[in-house]
Amino acid sequence: MHPLVPVTLFVMSKCPDAVFCEGVFADVLQQVGPATNLTTEYIARALGSGRVQCLHGPSECIGNTQQLCARAMFPDPAQWFGFIRCQNRAWRSIPANSDACFAEAISPDPAALLAWRECVHGARGRSLLAESTRRAESAGESRSCTIHIAGRKRCVHDGDWKECDGGHEVADFVGDICAAAKDVGVSPLPAACSPSKFVLQE
Repeated sequence: MHPLVPVTLFVMSKCPDAVFCEGVFADVLQQVGPATNLTTEYIARALGSGRVQCLHGPSECIGNTQQLCARAMFPDPAQWFGFIRCQNRAWRSIPANSDACFAEAISPDPAALLAWRECVHGARGRSLLAESTRRAESAGESRSCTIHIAGRKRCVHDGDWKECDGGHEVADFVGDICAAAKDVGVSPLPAACSPSKFVLQE
């Protein structure tokens, strides 16, 4: 396995801050996707015995689980993150917009859809959600969207950008990922990481 830069977005599926943040990182990935291991972790309240309470209600728990099952079963970001981006176009309709987004971003195959639904509504989906909630709690993150790059908190979008000492533009995040990629030895580096990309813009 080639080394990649871990990027984690701590989110809630029905949160407008998450929708905004994921849109920004779609632009980031266009430049440094091959150097990046993107994941989403879901902020909720663990109730014990694998049960989870979501801030925006049970429909958000289903939406979180839909997105987690998409990533677990279809790890290509073009598929699972594409699925999230599709859902985000009408985020108030989550989880009802899932089948259309599955067909658009992942597969039109009815058998694949059925297998994914079984994950969402079965023991695997419950386990994925409980585990993701635990990871968010272990990281101490409770605000959607919180961004970690290379294992460190980098920025928060909670109504507005906060705690973003290194800036919050796409180019700022790309620069951080490029720096981390060089540190961990990503090869080849994306073209966006070449020194000529980091000249001051007029």
